[in-house]
Amino acid sequence: MAKRTIAAALLTLSMSSFALDNIGVHQSYYVTEKGRPITVKSEIPADGSGWATTFSPDEFFYQKDIVDTFGGNYIVMDTDGIIHTLDSQGNMYKELDAYADSKVKVAGMNYFITRKGTIVVVKHDGMIGKTEAGFERVNKKEAGGMYFFHKRKLMIPNIFTGDNVELPYSTSSRKARKYGILHIDGDIEIYGDSYFVTEENKIYTIGYKWKKVIIVREDEVRGRTRRTEELQENYFPEVHEHTLPGSMSHEDIVKKGGNYFFDRLGNLFTISDKGELKRQGTIAGKAGQLPSRLGGNYMIFSDKSLYQVDEKGDLNFVQKIDPKVNVLVTNK
Repeated sequence: MAKRTIAAALLTLSMSSFALDNIGVHQSYYVTEKGRPITVKSEIPADGSGWATTFSPDEFFYQKDIVDTFGGNYIVMDTDGIIHTLDSQGNMYKELDAYADSKVKVAGMNYFITRKGTIVVVKHDGMIGKTEAGFERVNKKEAGGMYFFHKRKLMIPNIFTGDNVELPYSTSSRKARKYGILHIDGDIEIYGDSYFVTEENKIYTIGYKWKKVIIVREDEVRGRTRRTEELQENYFPEVHEHTLPGSMSHEDIVKKGGNYFFDRLGNLFTISDKGELKRQGTIAGKAGQLPSRLGGNYMIFSDKSLYQVDEKGDLNFVQKIDPKVNVLVTNK
């Protein structure tokens, strides 16, 4: 079997101002005590569109004993090859025969790695992207929701193309400048879905931007490596470096969802799909409170109020969950 990876995006040919509106990358869900999934869209529908932010798909029912893994935008059933996936609009799909073994070792937001080292990427439209072997040694402690670290590379499964993008990096600024690679300042202390925070209080966010790029691909066939170049036009990931504001330390982060986190004082920080870091402050009416349940792009407070962080990194009150409805599991 040929092993194919994207080694690097060598050259950005052109960029446009395409927006991620109505697409989004942080679609989520939770499952009620009665087994019904409630999906949460990655964006807030426009006023008057008639579309709701949450949705309960028919024909789907879950109990913990029939599920192997509740992932970010997917659910792996306890049967070989069966995956239920979620698109950016909250629709769910059944993907059959998508992979070979059902035990998940590393569960990300838009990907998972099996115990046999196969990575499966789930795209924004609910379709399965590339499946690829060779990741047996990935440490789940070094994996975030939309990325993981492997052999001194930051690996980003592209939620739009389904490919696995590899970005070499160094913790040495001198080496990073010398070789033109990503610099990560310090050891990583916090892993989110679209961000990670280092001991030096640097936060690195992953955003997507529409580009035309030349992709270098490496195929290993019968022990030989073949390099090819391919022009692609799509959304591609970018890594942005920020510094935590003021005197804030990574130790002050006490609650983390997929595209957001809270500090000790209840201040909310969000990450947009473009990788922008936004300080939202305390949530109106929730001073001194932290959410009781965390999701990929949503949070639930003790009074059952549900808030969503949309594709722009903005916070939206969605609804109050019926007091009679108990949440069995979230996607975080």
